[in-house]
Amino acid sequence: MNALILGPAIAAAIAALGYVGKLIVESWRDGLREVRERRARLASLYSLLMASKSVFETPEQIVPRARETGRGPERRHRHADL
Repeated sequence: MNALILGPAIAAAIAALGYVGKLIVESWRDGLREVRERRARLASLYSLLMASKSVFETPEQIVPRARETGRGPERRHRHADL
């Protein structure tokens, strides 16, 4: 009698442990995927920030040199009488 119950009980316990193990592995993989996605978004944001920095710095470096050589734009005041 016990043998009839013991076999299926062991099988059920093994199946439950396998299911719990599967859930743990899936959760771990999901966490790793989220970390990778977050890093990718941060890398993309960083590259955009560096591009905008270079867009800002380029005229900031060129205009003073161009003014020194006499080829740059001169500052014009719209309201000289103020």
